[in-house]
Amino acid sequence: MARKTGEKDAAKAQEGYRSPEVFSMESGVGCAVAVSVFILAFVLSGNAFPRFFGSYCTSEQGMCTPGKCDCPAPRIMRELVTQDATPCYQCVDKFCPSVVEGNTTCSEDVCECEDPFWPRTSISPSGQAPCWQCVHPTQELTLRAGKASSECLGPSATGKLGEPLTATSDVSACTVFRYNGVNLASKYSRENCLAWDPSAQFWSLSSCSGTSTFSQRSASEQDGFSASSASDIFCSITALGEFCVQAAEYMCTIDPQQCSTGACRCEDPTWERIPLPTVNGSTCFSCSRRLPRCSVDPAQCTAEECNCANPAHVKVRQSVAEDQP
Repeated sequence: MARKTGEKDAAKAQEGYRSPEVFSMESGVGCAVAVSVFILAFVLSGNAFPRFFGSYCTSEQGMCTPGKCDCPAPRIMRELVTQDATPCYQCVDKFCPSVVEGNTTCSEDVCECEDPFWPRTSISPSGQAPCWQCVHPTQELTLRAGKASSECLGPSATGKLGEPLTATSDVSACTVFRYNGVNLASKYSRENCLAWDPSAQFWSLSSCSGTSTFSQRSASEQDGFSASSASDIFCSITALGEFCVQAAEYMCTIDPQQCSTGACRCEDPTWERIPLPTVNGSTCFSCSRRLPRCSVDPAQCTAEECNCANPAHVKVRQSVAEDQP
């Protein structure tokens, strides 16, 4: 009887018994799974390894990514705007050299302009590999010298270099200057630039090679210029101090590949100012000869050169069969 009881106890003990090795192995597997799940959840939450699991900005040409994003090294981030003026970003390999007109610094590598409003151009001769640079956009404008004056600078009375420029209220007589980020050159005599004569205290035209450079900034109350005119001033710093002129009016571009932001007018009053939409939803302007309006009828097209009456429309070239009118 004792033997049977002992055998039963032994059998029960054997059924409920697990070796320490088996028990510890199963417990270890369960613990490892739990830890793995925790680590995975922590990583996916963005608290660990954010550089490896963060979103990257697009590198597609003509595209940009709104919101926060990163660029994988060695690419760099370029800031743009969407059509609704929302900041967005793009990854590029490198930025092209930013230069002023006439500078020959360029890059043969694939590059983009850091400022999207600067035009990217290649200065390589035709048939050779392109060498890219981003050129400071030129601005054409008239100027006023007097801080309380509404008159603009016109040609000197004699038309000679070094003679004082006159002040005129006749808009058509105002001298148009061309600012390239360095000099204010006469538009129709680009080798001559605006210069201040410190001894005689007047503005004149002199050879660009010997004139001071100008920097552009927004006018402040301390500058004392007329608040009713354009806000930008152009200043030249010399050993005798800072001498500034103020933009009177800006001229809209006539380049069909570009447009002018801000208030501007057509230099030639017989031309028309055409409003154009920009990528950030604002409006820019271009000047063109007055042309007939293009047809908006899908079944017809205008055979002569024309412009769209609606700035939201895009002019499209259509091919016409020879047997069609």
